[in-house]
Amino acid sequence: MKVANRIAQVLAAIENCENSGNVEWVQRWESYLDEIILTGPHGSGIDSGIVLTEENTTPELLSFNVPYHHMNENGYYCGWIDYIVVVKPSLQFGFDVVCNAELPDEHDDDVDICGTENYLADMMYEWLDSESPERAND
Repeated sequence: MKVANRIAQVLAAIENCENSGNVEWVQRWESYLDEIILTGPHGSGIDSGIVLTEENTTPELLSFNVPYHHMNENGYYCGWIDYIVVVKPSLQFGFDVVCNAELPDEHDDDVDICGTENYLADMMYEWLDSESPERAND
């Protein structure tokens, strides 16, 4: 099963367990979700991991916060910009990934926002389209 589908499945399981008051299984599913998220892209600017933004996420729409550590033309880190990656179902392609920067009031104008958005969308798509890790037996 693809990572995107597995995350959606786990989110639905969490929702079902919450609705039925099954606290033990809510915790188990949340732990499994954390394990899946840890397999996400890291390194090459994605230096502090990715975060599933629970307030904007449902089993039908996934939203991630991806802090990205930009570098300047001299190869030095020049600051962080948060990117929001949204994953929606697509009848044609399985799912679509859209990435947008959340620009701070003051940011380096030399930073290639558009190129980074495309890079992060590609990285996230590649991860979400890969096979998900199986759940460890409890």
